Amino acid sequence: MLNVDQFRQTPPPGGDIPALGLNPRLTPLNGAHVRSQLSLAEHTCLPTQRRAALIMLRRIADYFEVIGYVPPIITRSRSEIGLALGPWLVNANGYQREQHPVPLSPLWKDPEQIFRRARFLCADAALRLAQWECEQEVPESAELLRLARLAALSALQSNRLTSRRWISSRRHFTTKQFVEHIIDTAEQAETAVFNPGKHSGEFIPAP
Repeated sequence: MLNVDQFRQTPPPGGDIPALGLNPRLTPLNGAHVRSQLSLAEHTCLPTQRRAALIMLRRIADYFEVIGYVPPIITRSRSEIGLALGPWLVNANGYQREQHPVPLSPLWKDPEQIFRRARFLCADAALRLAQWECEQEVPESAELLRLARLAALSALQSNRLTSRRWISSRRHFTTKQFVEHIIDTAEQAETAVFNPGKHSGEFIPAP
C-alpha cells in the first residue's frame, strides 16, 4: 500500500496520485459475484441486505489500497458530513484539494464523476461509491443497496464489532489504520447476527 497520507495536504512531487476510478492498481469489482448475490433482491430481505453490506465493506477496503482516507467533516453537534477530496486546485491561497462534501457538492448527483476524481475519501463517501458501483451491476436492487450502505456505515461507526472507538478515532486514522478497521469490521460482521434496525439492518455480535 502506497503511503498517501503525506499527500492529503501537500502536493506530491512529480504529479498527483491517480484518481480512484482511473487507477490501474484498483482491483476491478467482481460484477458476476454482485449479480449472483444481489440481482432481483427484495430490499426488505435481511439476509440479502447483509450480503450487500459485506460486499461493500470488502469493496471499500480495495479502494483504500490505492487512495487515502480523509476524516469526515465534524459539525458542532459532532455529527458527520461525508467528504471526498479530488485533484489539486491552484487559487489565491496556493494549492488546495478539490472538496466534495456529501451530498452538498453537485458532483454527487453523478457519482461516477466523484469516482473518477477522488484521491481521498471518508467512510461515508467510499460506501456511496461502492453502492454506485454495485448499482451498475444490479440497478433493480438500488433500494436494497442504499439500506446495505447504511448498515455497513453503522458497522464501521459502532463500537460493537471492534475495540476501536469511532468517535475518538475518526479524525486520527491513517489510511493503513482505516483499512485495518474495515477488515476487522468485515471479519466480525461475517459471524455477527443481522437484525432489523431503525433505518436498515444492523450487525450485532453473536451471543
